[in-house]
Amino acid sequence: MILTQYAQAALVEEHIEGGEICVALLGNGELEVLPLVEQDFGDCETGLVTWEAKHMAVAPPRKICPAQIGSSLATALRDISVATLHASQCRDYARIDFRINRSGQPLVLEINTMPGFDTGNSYAWPP
Repeated sequence: MILTQYAQAALVEEHIEGGEICVALLGNGELEVLPLVEQDFGDCETGLVTWEAKHMAVAPPRKICPAQIGSSLATALRDISVATLHASQCRDYARIDFRINRSGQPLVLEINTMPGFDTGNSYAWPP
């Protein structure tokens, strides 16, 4: 439908069932990795942070800080986040968002090079 309606290419990605963890980084050289934040989707039907949850009066998923995950996964997320920041040649600060699939493997969703600092944002959590 996208191809025919808009006459342009479309990027289609697989939905990854599982938990979502945000890792905020600060600095240059030796980076400070801030406490990991877990998105608790609870009974959320979509299992995602929707546009409405970000910008409308819809309740966003609850955040858990620090994330309730094992130490080996937390270490892996920190290491992957630092490597992602360096590979992207970013500086100063960023937030790396992950999905943890059903087998426990972390997958990078995105690097957010300009995360918001407002209360409730995963970079600035807890408020």
